[in-house]
Amino acid sequence: AVTRADWVEARRRATAPRPEVVAYFASLVPRVRLAVLTNNGSLLRESLGELCPDVCAVFGDGIVASCELGARKPDPLVYRRLLARHGVEPADAVFIDDSAANVAGARAAGLQAIHFQSLDQLRQALTPLLP
Repeated sequence: AVTRADWVEARRRATAPRPEVVAYFASLVPRVRLAVLTNNGSLLRESLGELCPDVCAVFGDGIVASCELGARKPDPLVYRRLLARHGVEPADAVFIDDSAANVAGARAAGLQAIHFQSLDQLRQALTPLLP
């Protein structure tokens, strides 16, 4: 049996936040609404504040675990449910992920999507889409 504390500590050691990416998204907060969709379970969602407080500070209550939506990435249904929760039309949303399959799923749901490969590439792809 693994305790919650042991799991959180193991996850903390396995997690490598990218401060420059978090800072970039923080710079976007005044201009756009942000959300995170993770396929990790409810334990990660509830412990994210301990694991990545900077991420939580930027995305706040926009962080959603797919288990809350009854579908998982890359199923197009999960993106539609997330957007419905936030009252956003698919054509007005941009999804960013490092998984090509997840990007394809978002596109199938009608979202614009960017396959994340580097921060510079993301900035280049996202800048023309920003208000």
